Order: sequence, then C-alpha cells, then structure tokens
Amino acid sequence: MAKEKFLPTLQALAPFEKVGFYEFYNAKQCIFKGCEKNLKLEGGSLNESISRSTLIGRFYHQVMEEVGKVESLEDLHLRVEELILDYQQLLNSNPNLVSSGSFSGWKEVNTAAKRAYQRYKNKDNVQKAVIAEAEKLLVSKDGCFIGRPDYFTISGDCCNLVELKSTSIRDNRGEIKEDYNQQLLFYSFLIFDNYPIESVNAKLQSLLGDSESLTISKDEAHKYFQESIASLKSMNNLINKISDLNIENITAPGIQQCQYCNKKIICSSFKKSQFNLQLQGATYVIEGILKAHNKLSQSTDSLEIFDINLKSQTKVVLNGKSTLPVSIGGKYLIDNLKFEDNIFRGTKLTEIYSCHD
Repeated sequence: MAKEKFLPTLQALAPFEKVGFYEFYNAKQCIFKGCEKNLKLEGGSLNESISRSTLIGRFYHQVMEEVGKVESLEDLHLRVEELILDYQQLLNSNPNLVSSGSFSGWKEVNTAAKRAYQRYKNKDNVQKAVIAEAEKLLVSKDGCFIGRPDYFTISGDCCNLVELKSTSIRDNRGEIKEDYNQQLLFYSFLIFDNYPIESVNAKLQSLLGDSESLTISKDEAHKYFQESIASLKSMNNLINKISDLNIENITAPGIQQCQYCNKKIICSSFKKSQFNLQLQGATYVIEGILKAHNKLSQSTDSLEIFDINLKSQTKVVLNGKSTLPVSIGGKYLIDNLKFEDNIFRGTKLTEIYSCHD
C-alpha cells in the first residue's frame, strides 16, 4: 500500500568520524552507502531496512546483553518476555513482516532465548580474574573506529572473542562470508588497541548451529588497522572534494551495493543507472512529474510519470489503495517498485514521496 511522505533532501555531508564496522564495510563498497552519522538531511527521513533476519539478529544480541545485567535467572526470563513483546509490536508495524506470525513462535527466537539462559547458568564458571565483556563499546586509540563486540573474555595475554549471527555464516561456496571475516578483524584490532594481549581466538557462532574459529595475531590485526586508516583517509579526501553536494564521485552503483541500500531515494547515481544493475524484486525507483492518473478499479491506479532521471515517460500501476494523495503536475518519487513487462508495479512495500521542489 502506497503512503505519502516528503522526500528528504541532502543538506550536508561531513567526513567520517568514529566509524562503526558496518558503516566502514559499506563505505568501502560505496562511500555514500556508508554515510550515516555524517549525513544531514532535511524535510524527511530515510527508511530503515528491516527484515526477519535483522529482527532476529537484534533480539539475539539484546538477550545476550541482558545476561550481564540481570541479577537472577528469573529476571532474565522476565526481560526476555518483555523483549519479545517489544519485537512483536515492531513486527506488527512493518508491512513486509506483519504476516510473519507470532515473534515468540519463530524457531530462531526460541533458540536465542535458550542460549541466553544457558550462558547465564554458565556465568559462575568464568574465573573471577578473567575480564568478561558483552556489547562493550570499544574505541581505537586514534578515535577513528568504534565497535561493540558481542562477547569476549580475557585471561592473561589471550582474548576469546565470540560473534553471534542469526543467519548462516557461510556463503554459497561454503566459505565464511566476507563481511563476517572482516568484522572479526575489525573487533580484534579494537581489542588489541584496548588491552595488553598477544592473540585473539575469534569464533563465529550461528543460531543455525554452525560455527567457525580462527586465531588472529597482533601483526595481522595491526596490518588490517593500517589498511583501514588509509582507506578512511582516502574516503574523507573524496568527501572533502565534493562541491554543490554532487555525490557521484563517492557512489559506486552495483547490485551488491544498491540492492538493499536505503539511500536509493536520494542517490542520483542509482536513479540513473538502476536498469543496468540487474536488480531483483521491488527495488526500483521512479522520480518525476505526474502527467496522467487513471483509476483502473476501486483499488488500482495507473500513473503516467515523466521520469526526470531517465528522461522518458513511464507507467506505474499501484494496487491496494482506494485513493492516492497525488495531483496532475505534482512531482513525486515512488520507491520499492517491481519492473515487469515494461511496467512498474507497486507492492505492499511501495511508498510515494512528495518532492519539495
């Protein structure tokens, strides 16, 4: 169902400061995609992309964080129940997830809760002399990088790091996913930068039962850190060279970069190149002047829009809304469209934005 919103406009873009892992990882693929805290918008906001795996991952991390906060197992049970209710409300408010059923009935949610209970029961087995931290904010000494490793313990000069994942930790080839490998290196250098240790025994643990372990040396982490500093400096140099908020020199359109990027609606590079990217599903964007509006049925509308990026007139068919808040001659952006048989078609995720100019 389409909803009217105001399209946000980019007002300012600052260099990166205190960058988290996924900001940095995304920025290495496309600088603009990685921009979050350094992005200033006006007149609207960007939608956060929320999927089933996103919710499971957040819940998994939160219940594990609660293990270190509560005073008893009973308190942990109560807190888990509260979190499940909170996530059910979030589930109900998202049109792409509202039909997913009860959050408490998801297998992964129950597995996450069981693991939290087990970790709480095992807390007393951790030696008192050992440092044990869950979701602790770490900052690199130069202040450029920040992160919250899921869980780590330190005994002597060795650290044991555990990163929890709600989905598979492997790609289609059976190899550890690239971003997960990079994340272990990222958190390892933060730990090396904050504690006098010599090695990190890092482990990826999936809710699906799979796991992978590797040892990261101080030299390996230091090399990654130096490469990251150089990358960040290069990104900031490009951002500082931007004039008139022309972002094309800091964008890199591609299916991996754009498929799930929430900045598509304000990215001129994406709008111009989207048909060359072999995108899948409801990921297309149309922006332009409404030339014609016809009611095909009570809940089906046909819109003729002159797209200002493609420089051509396109047809958009929207279903599921009895009235649309649009008028002939108005400028609109329509997001999350499918492209089938040379026609753009709306989905339950489709949204209409009114443009300010």
